[in-house]
Amino acid sequence: MAYVALAKIKKNSPPALLTSGIDDSTGTIPVDHLEYFHDADTTLILKGITIWDPADPDPTHREEITITGAATTSGPGNLTGGTRGVNADGTNGAARAFSAGAKIAVHFSTGTYNTIKDNFAALNTLVGGKLAATGAANGKIYIGKADGTFALVNLTQGANIVITNSDGGVTIAAMGGGDFLVNQIFS
Repeated sequence: MAYVALAKIKKNSPPALLTSGIDDSTGTIPVDHLEYFHDADTTLILKGITIWDPADPDPTHREEITITGAATTSGPGNLTGGTRGVNADGTNGAARAFSAGAKIAVHFSTGTYNTIKDNFAALNTLVGGKLAATGAANGKIYIGKADGTFALVNLTQGANIVITNSDGGVTIAAMGGGDFLVNQIFS
């Protein structure tokens, strides 16, 4: 299992509307605003898309889909490669027919939740009831990287510094002690 970056979903992005009806097997979804399905970096959001009929108040009639492509990055067009009726475990479930005017939007949904859950599973394992980093060794710590991920690394000692790694700890000490420095300054 590998870490998968989450889309940078736009805050409060409104739902798009279906521009024509779709049956329960349609994988091409016609919408009026493709830009609603692209994140802040214009990357297409593939998971966590929900379709619903605003006139139908039953929440069980909402349908989650995943997609693989889009005709363009803005304006009217088609979301393509749709997998319909996505279940909580990622399998296909029952899809529904929707009329033109049905709403479709990116939500915090099963797809988003599963990506977060899988990322935690890829980065960590549960060992003896405690969260332990996969690949961790004595003295390693997480350091943030420019791409927003973390690297598990050992600290690097510099001049006159000693770093000692131990089980669950890191000790950083100056070499030579303070007397050496004081004697050099005042002699």
